[in-house]
Amino acid sequence: MIDTYSDLQGRLAQMTPSLGVIFATEEARTQGSWHLTRVTAVALSHIHCDGAQDTAEEVVLDILAARLGTPMEAGRFSHILAQAAGRRDGIGDLALRVSLWSARWQVSDLRQADGDVAVHLIPDPAYCRGAAKMAEGAPACC
Repeated sequence: MIDTYSDLQGRLAQMTPSLGVIFATEEARTQGSWHLTRVTAVALSHIHCDGAQDTAEEVVLDILAARLGTPMEAGRFSHILAQAAGRRDGIGDLALRVSLWSARWQVSDLRQADGDVAVHLIPDPAYCRGAAKMAEGAPACC
């Protein structure tokens, strides 16, 4: 699992810079070009269904799948990520998410195969403290 922004940067640095990067789920993959529209660092404040509160920070890569042309090369993608990291202290340690196809994803892996670099995505799970408690045998919280 690639949990943080720095994890992604480190793995991407190991890939061949001239290879195109694709984003892939179990059901789909980007076809042709895509655009990293922005890198967003956000602070989150959660109030769970049981009333418990917590905070977190994360960085979201907003990807627009254009479907035309060729995918961005790994070296260019790496350069853009490095630029963003240089403009925001501590971004490397933040949890990483990807916004693509009107959904949020976690990065499960990054692999070089079949002439490209594949960023493998899995659905970003909805965390529910109450559901976790119920799975352990506690009564429902809400």
